Parts: sequence; structure tokens; C-alpha cells
Amino acid sequence: MFRFLVFCLVLWPAVALADGYPIGTPDTIFEGNNRIGAFRAWDKLFPVHNVARGKTVSDLPEGAPITLPKRVAGFLTRSEATGLIVLKDGAIRYEGHWLGADRRSRFTSMSLAKSFTSVLFGMALKDGLIKSVDDPLTDYLPDLKGSGYDGVPLSALLQMSSGVAFDEPPGSYGDALAFWTDTAVHHDTAMSAWAKRLPQAKPPFSTFKYNGVDSAVLGLVVMQATGKTLAEYFSEKIWQPAGMEDDASWGLDGAGNELPYCCVNARLRDYARLGRFLMEDESLKPWMVESSKPHRSSLAPGQLYPGYPLGYGYQWWLAEDGYMGHGANGQFLYLDPKRNLVIVLTSAWASPWDYGLEYEAYDAFVGLAQAVK
Repeated sequence: MFRFLVFCLVLWPAVALADGYPIGTPDTIFEGNNRIGAFRAWDKLFPVHNVARGKTVSDLPEGAPITLPKRVAGFLTRSEATGLIVLKDGAIRYEGHWLGADRRSRFTSMSLAKSFTSVLFGMALKDGLIKSVDDPLTDYLPDLKGSGYDGVPLSALLQMSSGVAFDEPPGSYGDALAFWTDTAVHHDTAMSAWAKRLPQAKPPFSTFKYNGVDSAVLGLVVMQATGKTLAEYFSEKIWQPAGMEDDASWGLDGAGNELPYCCVNARLRDYARLGRFLMEDESLKPWMVESSKPHRSSLAPGQLYPGYPLGYGYQWWLAEDGYMGHGANGQFLYLDPKRNLVIVLTSAWASPWDYGLEYEAYDAFVGLAQAVK
């Protein structure tokens, strides 16, 4: 009997865990409950570059704690929330972790990274490394000449309006599933290879069409213009000046470049520090103002899709009272400069996107804003 047990242990290695939850493999992170652990174990599953913190940690003072409104608490349970932090006037008014997470957990951003890439683009523009949002992207990425991206202005990328033929329908993956699998999951394909083979479907600016390859190309422009990896530039311009308490990490594609459309991994409090920094840093304010407004009437809140409440800026989603970044399976960074309010919500939704839960999240943000008055 003892020999049999030893034999079984050799054949059945221990399941990899994160905070007590299985993480699966790169191909099974969305199966069962694997996503709960996997979303906090990206560094164990995928290759990443480190985003180094600085020597100084910025204070996050404790403000008067709030009690969660009942509708918010119910939503957090139903939606498999893993973390929530609310800052008002720079102070923590609420912080919670669930489903095995704690203050040391690193939560993956999913598509929140698109908004971070926009910030890095703005920093490169401020530094004079990118001349203008009106420049053709092929001025920076000449290898894309002859593709559907040939001559597309940078501002079209920022607005998800390049016009290239790429199908990423709302609430689904479409072409994005293959793009994600090739570049992120198996990380055996360069993002640039995908961009090169996409034809033009419509003229730039003719329509808004959410497209992860637009974000990928935008990040490649930033890397080319700065001569640095996104992780290095993010550390230099954001992570160190904002005084983060921990290093972050950023997932890679098959060429070893960070994925501008996905997969930054950081602690909940550091996401909150990031939101506060984006609203308070004077050098960033001009770019954040540009990023958080619609540049065409069709991008205004309520105009993107019939019945949909949000609009779109420069890789940020626009609401009537603020703006935010979204990530698959329920990741949110919500910023309201007028109220000086930051809300970070991390989740492990069973579906990549759920419009019912999305609208409940917005209702929860309203409830939290009222609670911290």
C-alpha cells in the first residue's frame, strides 16, 4: 500500500496553486475556477518583464471607512470580485480582498493595459519622442508599409478607429481569440506579424471598432520611439514616480515585447496609487484631459452602440461623470477627477464579458461615490 501511494505521488504532481486556488496551464486558465488563481499568478504561467518600483513608497492614508451599500455588497458576491479599493481625496475609504486574495496579491489587468499604453504614449509625446498624434504610424513602424495600417494616423489607433479588418465584437472574442492565443497564451507569435497581415476594411476614423491589434501597434510605436521596453518606460515614468510599494510585471509576446493590450500584474493598492497619480501629476494632466474626451461626436457617451452608455477617448472609456479602463472578466480602474475619486475593482467573472455585470459595476461605482461624500 505504501509503495502504491509513493507511485501515485510520482505520477500525480501537486496542482499549482495561487492563494489556495488552482491556476491551471496557459491553455486552461479560463476553465472551471482556474481563473481565480490564474489571474493572480500570471508570473508563474507566462513570461513577463519586471516593472521596477522606486526606493520611496508613497503614503496611502486611511480615511474614514465606509460601509458598503447593500446593492454593492451583493454585486461583489455575485460577480466573484477579488479586490476593491476606493480612494477619496487620496485616502483609502474602503479596501477588501476576497476569494483567497490579500494585500500581497498581484492582480492581472487584462485590457486595462490598453489605457496604460495610452499614458505611455502621452509621455513619449510630451518628451518629444513622438512628434504628433497626426503622424502616420508608419513613420515609426516602416515595416507596416503595405499592410492595412499603412498611413493610418496615430490618433486613429488611439480612438480604436484604424479601419483594419479585425473582428472583436462586443462581449465576444472573434479574431481576438486567435490573436490572444498566438501572442499571449502560446507567445510564439510577434504582434507585428499579426499587424502586417491585416488588410484595410474601412478608411481611418470612419467607425469605432474595438480592436486589440490597434493597441498593440500603439505600444510598438512607443517602444520604437523611446528605444525602451514598455516595462522600462512604465517604471521610469509611472511606477517609480508614483511611489509603488511593489514591483509589477508585464506579459510578453513571441518576440519578447510587452503586450500593450493586456497583462500588467500589480497589487491592488498600487493600481490605486496609479489612478491617483494619473489624476494628480501636473505633467500628465494635459494628456489625461485629451485622453478622457471624445474626439468625434460618434465617440461621445451613449453614441458608440445603440443603448450603450459609454463613449471612447484615447484608449479610455468615457462615462458622464468620469472615465475608466476595462479588462476582461471584470477588471476596472475608474477615475472621477471632479470628485477626486479612484475605484479599482478586480474580478474573476466566469465570462470574458457580461453586460449585466458591467452595468451593475457602474451602479456600484455610483453607490460608492455617494457613500464617500
